[in-house]
Amino acid sequence: MPRTVPLLALLAGCGWNNLPAQENYYVDEPLWNSTGPIATSDGVYVELPAADALVLVRADGTWSPVDVGVGTLDRAPSPSPDGATIGSFITRIWCADGEVDHVYVEACPEDELEQDHDLLLIRDGAVGATIALDNPYNGLRWSADGTWAVALIEAGSRLNNAGGVVSLTTILFVDVASGSATSVPVGFAATDVLFDADASRAVVLSQSEVAVVDLTGGSPSVAITYGLTLDADDVVVPVGIELTPDGDHALISVEGDDSLYILDLVNPSVNIKALSGAPSAMAVNLGEDRTILVYGADARVDIVDHDGFDVDSVGLDEPMSHILDASDFSVLWSPDSRDVYRFQVTEGDEGAIAYSTTEYRLQSTPLSVYVSPDEQFAVALTAPGAIGGRYGMEILDLRSDGEGGWRDDVWPYALEGRGLGVAFALEGDAPQALVLQQDQDYVYQFDLMSAAATELGLSAPPRAIGAMPDGGFFVTEDVNTGLMAFLDPSSDAVVEAAGFATYDLLGQDLLLVEED
Repeated sequence: MPRTVPLLALLAGCGWNNLPAQENYYVDEPLWNSTGPIATSDGVYVELPAADALVLVRADGTWSPVDVGVGTLDRAPSPSPDGATIGSFITRIWCADGEVDHVYVEACPEDELEQDHDLLLIRDGAVGATIALDNPYNGLRWSADGTWAVALIEAGSRLNNAGGVVSLTTILFVDVASGSATSVPVGFAATDVLFDADASRAVVLSQSEVAVVDLTGGSPSVAITYGLTLDADDVVVPVGIELTPDGDHALISVEGDDSLYILDLVNPSVNIKALSGAPSAMAVNLGEDRTILVYGADARVDIVDHDGFDVDSVGLDEPMSHILDASDFSVLWSPDSRDVYRFQVTEGDEGAIAYSTTEYRLQSTPLSVYVSPDEQFAVALTAPGAIGGRYGMEILDLRSDGEGGWRDDVWPYALEGRGLGVAFALEGDAPQALVLQQDQDYVYQFDLMSAAATELGLSAPPRAIGAMPDGGFFVTEDVNTGLMAFLDPSSDAVVEAAGFATYDLLGQDLLLVEED
């Protein structure tokens, strides 16, 4: 096994009055990833790109580094859905020249440079398992219960640090509990992996092909493969895949095509339905047991039932490009339109299926839209426009019928800065929207029931907001050396953690790991 050499070991024994000559160092990249922290039950994990390091910041304001060893973290870490584990890829470069204990990159003969790729499974602020990789994987997909992680090569990504021959037709299934890994051959350039409800099988989407992987045996293996074309000259590039709630069918939309592929996973077969065009978004609504599709260039929404897979179409006033799912309805929106729709399947005359479309008209076009956890409201952060030429926030009352106009159904507010993000909290039965604004050093807490507002002060303007598993929130702040605030909306308490981005500022990327 390779061993690591800490950078600080090179300075061991130096007192403050015996330090080497001081120099100025210029770092070209951010010290920390302030827009991509990962909230877990342990705290918030933050990537430090300049130092190739990872730190865990806790809600009490303390922080500590995660000992990942010497190497380069290839991509931002990926969290498991259950919040218990994060996965991080690392490349370790080492020198096969055994004459030195440790060397710098330039001191190692070029033909002696070697590299290894590992997947780290991190829990409780420490590496719980290290999985050696035979491919420079850089993407992770997780089962909903966090029991399986699948490593793949992200489509269109650069293969950084990828020496040697790289397989583009295999992916790696990792049993998170045991750390065991199985390489599984699938189609070319796998792009997505979906698991059924009990994680007994996975559906793997790749170019012109779909593979179903059985997870119930001793090790994962391909049970069946579906071809999406009969002509090898025709390349089918899937862009979206959804499983029906019962897990019996997979629905696939493809790039630049109006075809919807329906894969029967019980009695293997492929059916193709014609849509209104190439969809821009597709989502399965679990409560309605139907698939909803919208088209960025066509003012309509398609609805696919999961019994006979018949396709119904409903016209809209303007095209939509995004779908937000609620329990038994969907919210449709587009950054190119001031319309937002609440779309729902209802029961018509004599039990027939009907569709309810409620239209809300914004004052300005939305930059992003969020649905509150109780599904009674939506919050749209809007572009400068009718609201005094400023960025805005508009509250949509999803309980209304949309016919009352903005005075009853849509409440517009002018913000001081561009809206950066929204998170939601509950105080009793009252949903609270926590809104970040660019260059404004506070969090705007808005009671969606009473319209009462509170400002929670920060030490610096915010960058991103996220929810913690315990019901609290974290906000990253625009400070190069690292600053993060933890919020408790019920008490308005704010605890800050600072300085974590300065950890190992010189980095270890110049050091190599020597082969034993």
